Amino acid sequence: MYLIKTEWVDKAKLDGDKQLMTSLRWLSEKRPHPLYRWLRARGINCTPLVMIVCVQFVYTVCVSAPMLLIYQSRRAHLAYLLFVFVACVHNGANHYFEAFAEQYTARLAAAPKSKPSTYSTTCWSLTVFVFFAVLALSSLVVSIEFAISVAS
Repeated sequence: MYLIKTEWVDKAKLDGDKQLMTSLRWLSEKRPHPLYRWLRARGINCTPLVMIVCVQFVYTVCVSAPMLLIYQSRRAHLAYLLFVFVACVHNGANHYFEAFAEQYTARLAAAPKSKPSTYSTTCWSLTVFVFFAVLALSSLVVSIEFAISVAS
């Protein structure tokens, strides 16, 4: 779909306006892909489009290959689901940590220097946090136990 959109449907528009950023332009001009730089350093001149398509094909094959094993084995499926769950929680937590850290830093920079901070942790916020943490962990444990009982 990407190739159809960028190489046929909107080719004239994209060729006419170099300010429009596509992922192909990004990976070849703005922030060149490490493989693209490596090939260029070795004197191999392939078009960025061919390199990106080949890398995407290899990536798709490598990611799709273990799916048959995961599909056939309940334990592998459960392990994969847990891995995806943990990865999603980790990425989400990192995003919010970075976003809140930036907002907090901006708030500190904009706040007057003589006024003491009024942000404090209340008993209610700790109670809510503990409640949702226990709820999330207990639902995860119940899900794992259910999946193991079904697999047995």
